[in-house]
Amino acid sequence: MEKFSKNYSTSVIIYLALSFTILVLIGVCELLTALGVKPLAHGLSGQTGVLRYAFYILGISMVFSIRFVKAVILGRSFVSEEAAVNALTVSEIVTGALNESSALTGFILFMLSGNRLDFYVLISVSLASAVINFPKKEKWEETLRTVRENVTRNPGSGENH
Repeated sequence: MEKFSKNYSTSVIIYLALSFTILVLIGVCELLTALGVKPLAHGLSGQTGVLRYAFYILGISMVFSIRFVKAVILGRSFVSEEAAVNALTVSEIVTGALNESSALTGFILFMLSGNRLDFYVLISVSLASAVINFPKKEKWEETLRTVRENVTRNPGSGENH
């Protein structure tokens, strides 16, 4: 199926582009540090403690929400391969964006507090999630096999999403 290959390739490219943004954030962090730019909350270090925990919770929970979000997007019956391929594409793009969220919260913390450790901890979470959740062609093929079997067994049933 041509749409399968095209959508899979597009999903991988978008996923890699989102992951590349993480490397850009690392470069910006190191550049700002080298230039001696002061954090936005300079002198308010005691005030950033609660925000720090909130951002850690937010960043890490976004990564853990990936499994739930994928289940919602892909947990339906599809009446066609095209509908399944579209759902798989959306699932991969959303996964890439959720991976990125942890890195962004780390970058915001760095901008506020100047603490590079927080930044690199959350970047590590983001990169690990990006590697673990990288689009797998085998998973796409498995999903399409399931759709074909369901359509063959129950023609005309299911949801067209």
